[in-house]
Amino acid sequence: MNPLVEQVQRRVLAAGFNPGTIDGLPGIKTRGAISAYEAKHGLAPDGIIDPLLLKSLGIDQPTGPIDPPWLAILRSKQGLREKEDYAALAAWLKSDKRTLGDPRKLPWCGDAIETCILNAGFGPVPSNPYYARNWADYGRHEDLFFGGIAPFWRGKKTGSDGHVGILIGISAERKSLRVKGGNQKNMICDVWISIDRLIDCRVPITWKGALQPLPMLANDGEPISTNEA
Repeated sequence: MNPLVEQVQRRVLAAGFNPGTIDGLPGIKTRGAISAYEAKHGLAPDGIIDPLLLKSLGIDQPTGPIDPPWLAILRSKQGLREKEDYAALAAWLKSDKRTLGDPRKLPWCGDAIETCILNAGFGPVPSNPYYARNWADYGRHEDLFFGGIAPFWRGKKTGSDGHVGILIGISAERKSLRVKGGNQKNMICDVWISIDRLIDCRVPITWKGALQPLPMLANDGEPISTNEA
């Protein structure tokens, strides 16, 4: 559960707009309630949790960047492991009514991103979202930003293997990216990936919010991932 999203849901509900279940997830119904609140209060009705919305709701501004909806959804599943937490992980991957299959047997990074994107209401997704490199065709290109949907090549740059995750930080020397994603160490977690492996940085075509800069993070000696599985 994302505490900021939960707080927004409760304030919007108190103002007379139903965000659905108070679960800390910025799904389609929550975004609709936010849009209705914004329209009534003279804000751009985009359904986005941003500083103007928080100020209107009387919520303190966070010190760091605000998760875009698809990242907030993925963050809520942080730590789910493909074997030990199979039932919970599989149920979540099916929650968008689409799924690749058993995450214990199949690479599921694309399935995780698809689930985040569709549950947040930012489809359509690529024709085969389970093939990680296809996410280079999703939405529109943007320079590196917090929450960017990032496909990477794996193995060989000209090969077919790949990985996809969400950008949450960059190293001080700007040589590696902090990535939150599925099928990383067989779970949903954060890893460092060399920026040289980045294929593109994408944002939903319908996203109207600000693109927040990537925070600079220390890697504390953590190794760079070379095989996200």
